[in-house]
Amino acid sequence: MTEWVLVTGGGRSIGGGICKRLKEEGYSVLVFDREDPDHDAVDDFTRVDLMDERHTAQALEGALSGGRKITRLVNNVGHVRPALLE
Repeated sequence: MTEWVLVTGGGRSIGGGICKRLKEEGYSVLVFDREDPDHDAVDDFTRVDLMDERHTAQALEGALSGGRKITRLVNNVGHVRPALLE
């Protein structure tokens, strides 16, 4: 059985590195991100803004359709909003 890992924010930077390592370890990698991955360590990609709860639920429903089982999650997505300390 193929073990699928869902990596949020796995398209670039740290998330891309995580995906590469998972592929080396033999996992199938599904990425949810707002931007296309800049690496080839992805078996499936879904463009989704994870700040939108409805679209995230739809993306997850689509990812699970057809009987795919996601056995691991790497919640790597992050959002930075620079602001004054005050």
